[in-house]
Amino acid sequence: MRKLLLLGLLLVVGVSVVSWQMLSATGKAQEERPGRLDESRSILDLQGIGYVEPVSEVRRLTFRTGGVIRQCLVNVGDTVRQGALLLVLDDTVQKAEVEVAKKQLELSRAEATHINSGVNPYRIRALEQVVERLREQQRHHTAEARRLEKLLGSRAASQQESDAMETQRRQSELALREQEAELLHLRNHVTPEHKALLEAKVRQAQAGVELAEQHLRETRLLAPFDGTVLKILKREGEGVRLFEPEPVVLFGDLSRLRVRAEMDERLVQHLAVGQEAVVYGRNLGDKAYPGRVVLLEKLMGDKTVFTRASSERKDLDVLQLLVELGPDFQAPAGLQVDVRIKVRVDHGEVAQRR
Repeated sequence: MRKLLLLGLLLVVGVSVVSWQMLSATGKAQEERPGRLDESRSILDLQGIGYVEPVSEVRRLTFRTGGVIRQCLVNVGDTVRQGALLLVLDDTVQKAEVEVAKKQLELSRAEATHINSGVNPYRIRALEQVVERLREQQRHHTAEARRLEKLLGSRAASQQESDAMETQRRQSELALREQEAELLHLRNHVTPEHKALLEAKVRQAQAGVELAEQHLRETRLLAPFDGTVLKILKREGEGVRLFEPEPVVLFGDLSRLRVRAEMDERLVQHLAVGQEAVVYGRNLGDKAYPGRVVLLEKLMGDKTVFTRASSERKDLDVLQLLVELGPDFQAPAGLQVDVRIKVRVDHGEVAQRR
């Protein structure tokens, strides 16, 4: 009798152990399953995790040049308008470069004005008087040469006198031509090529001023759009490098938020833009917020958000998607949340999943 009771007890224990193992295996399979299927309504419940981010994403602002931070004009949490000044580098050298470039521009313009004004008009007037005197002298010598040529025929003048006067006439003519050429040179002292050269120098100096002013602007970090200062990574006295730029401010537009979620590779064939989604989780105080899928990435990637559950798969690729939420949704940027998307499937998919 005792043997029968002992045998029956062992049988009951064995059945219990087998049942517990089957239940455990079923539970583990459900945990590893990326989505749950409600077969009565043919709806696939897709679940993923993600984090809250601004609609502008979190921008990592950096300077375009190197230097030492001289002043920080904002604090964490400040909301600023586009173009607001956030941080300033020491700009002593850049300001000096701007002043040097402006002086060079003034010098180039003064040189151009001086050259384009031509020769002193009083010098030209004096040379005009010399030319007028030489013309009169040349007319006199020409008349004397003709008179002696006529007297030479009547032997009233000698050949020597006639040759000497002809020489004087030619010399006066050459002197007149020389001074006329000099006068023409003074009146056209600035050539078109010279004017083009001066204009090029002025433009080069203007470009130097613009370049120096650009270097000065690069010492100032401005807000790229209306947004909020999320974090300040560097303060006064700290340096930034030109060849290895480092972010100094985290910035974003918190006026509207969205969720960037990750779905593993076994679910991507069911996802589509426009699907309704629900954002929830213990980090939101067990509240649920409706949303809509507005973007699906075109490239699979490694998993970046983890639940830290013992059954979580870390070897699967994921696809990131963006869920747009209503204006009533408020949460800190970077907060981890859960995302659920209900997808209707046809009976063929239901049978296949069975």
